Amino acid sequence: MIAQFEQLRTTPSICFNAFSLRKERFDAPFHFHPEYELTLILSSRGTRYVGNSFEDFEENDLVLLGPNLPHCWKNIGLNDQKANAIVVHWDYALIDRKWLDLSEFSEISHLLGLAAGGVKFSRSTAVRFRRRLRILTRLRDFERFHYFLKILYELSGSGEMRTLVMSEDNVRLNYANNERISVVLEYIREKYTQKITLSEVAKKVRMTDEGFSRFFSRVMRKTFVSYLNEYRINHACTQLAETDKQISTICYESGYDTQPFFFKQFRKFKNCSPGEFRDNYHQL
Repeated sequence: MIAQFEQLRTTPSICFNAFSLRKERFDAPFHFHPEYELTLILSSRGTRYVGNSFEDFEENDLVLLGPNLPHCWKNIGLNDQKANAIVVHWDYALIDRKWLDLSEFSEISHLLGLAAGGVKFSRSTAVRFRRRLRILTRLRDFERFHYFLKILYELSGSGEMRTLVMSEDNVRLNYANNERISVVLEYIREKYTQKITLSEVAKKVRMTDEGFSRFFSRVMRKTFVSYLNEYRINHACTQLAETDKQISTICYESGYDTQPFFFKQFRKFKNCSPGEFRDNYHQL
C-alpha cells in the first residue's frame, strides 16, 4: 500500500490551521504530509488507518499524528451519519525546538515525540476536549496559538493515551536521554524473537524487579509486558503487510511460542485476527 503525498501549506506564512470538516463521507486516500495533525471525529464511523495500524473509529475518536506518518479515515459500507470532524494542522517549526528543550515544555515535547507513531487518546479525553477544539477553530492569530498550546499541554498530561504504531527508531530517539530506557529498548529490539522476562531486563539496568516495573510504567506509560507484546505485534503487522509469509511463520518469528496466544495478543492490540489484518490492509 503506497501513501500519497499531500501538500497542505499554500504559502510559507501559513503554518497553522484549525478547521471543521463536513462532508458526505471520509474518502481521502491513504496519504502523508510534513505537518503534525490532530483530528477529532465528531460523527460517522468506519476504519482508521495509521501506518500499519488499522482500527474501527466512531464519534469521539481523537488522534495525534506526527509528520510524514501515512493515515486516512475510511467509511465502510452504508453510513447514516455524515463525516464531521475537527482537524488541526501545524508545521514542525511552529513551536521552536529551543522551547521544547526547556523544562516548561517537557510534557509537550514528550507528546510530540510519541506522535511519530500516532497517539490515540481515550474517549473520555476526547469528550473533554470537544468544546475546546471547537473554540480553537473560531480564534485567530496569537490568541489561537496561545489557546492551542494550552490544549497540547493538557493533552500531554492526560495519561489516557496509547501509541498506534511502534517505530524502533522513533522510540529510541524519544528516550535517548534516559540511559536505562535506552538499554531496555535496545535489548528488546535485539531479543524480541526470544523469551524475555522482566527479571532479566531488570538485571540489565541493575534494578529490582519491583523497582524496574514501577520505573518502566512511569516513563513509558504502559507496563513492560504490554510494551513487549505491542512491539512483537507491530513487528507481526509489518510482516503481514509487506511479505507473503505464512501466519504461523510470522507468529514464531515475532517471539511467540504458540499460535493461540499470538492470536489472542493480536486481537487485543488490533481488534482483528492476523488474517483479517492482512486482507484489510491489502484491500485498502
